[in-house]
Amino acid sequence: CYGNHETWCHKSLGDEDYRPVADSFDKLELLKDICIQEEIFISPQLLHNVWVVPVLGWYHRSWDTEPPLQAPPGQELQHPPLPGEKFATDTGACKWRGFANASTELAESLDQQNQLWGIWPLPVALEENLKQPRGERRSWVISFSHFLPELELMPEKRF
Repeated sequence: CYGNHETWCHKSLGDEDYRPVADSFDKLELLKDICIQEEIFISPQLLHNVWVVPVLGWYHRSWDTEPPLQAPPGQELQHPPLPGEKFATDTGACKWRGFANASTELAESLDQQNQLWGIWPLPVALEENLKQPRGERRSWVISFSHFLPELELMPEKRF
C-alpha cells in the first residue's frame, strides 16, 4: 500500500534513478511499475492459507466530524487553530491534477486505484471465503491500508 509520502512530488535524494513524474498520479503509476518490476505483490494474495489484502485510499475532510478545538474553560487561545491544509506537508508536496487535497473528490478518485492496481474486484476464491461464517472460513483474511479505513479508528483532535 502506498502512503502520503509516496505521493509527494518534490525532489528527493535518489529520484534521479527513476523517470521524472508530472504529478502525484504519475508518481503512483511509477510506484506500481517498480513494484511489478521487483515482483512485489500489489493485489490480494493467498499466502500460507492467509489472504493478504491491501486497501488503497486517501483521507478526506468529511471525516472531520468533531467541533474545532476550544480553549479550556476560563482560558483563551493565543491563536486560533490552523486548518489542517495550512500545516500539512501533503498540501504542498502532492500535486493532484486539479483535485484539492483532502477533498471527497480526490478520495473517490484514489479509491479507483484499487481497480488499477488489481485489488478490486476481489478474487472469486477470496469472496467465497468471506461469505462463510467466521468460524467456518478456510483461510484467514488480513487487510491493511496506510490510511485508517473507519472513522471510529481516528484519534480525537486533542491528541
